[in-house]
Amino acid sequence: MIPAMGIERSIFINPQTFHLTVLMLKLWNKDRVAMATKILKEISLKVMDALENRPVSIRLRGVV
Repeated sequence: MIPAMGIERSIFINPQTFHLTVLMLKLWNKDRVAMATKILKEISLKVMDALENRPVSIRLRGVV
């Protein structure tokens, strides 16, 4: 517990860990595909910056 804030310490993950949620989007038309592509391109530099340009290794769990 972090007493001063009333927050349970166990809800936080290790700062060396990066959480990635993988999901499938239904992009029904070319406009939605274009919008998703644009957004991913816009955030990719921010993600790489947050990762300090380190390579990423991903292990999937719970995928059925």
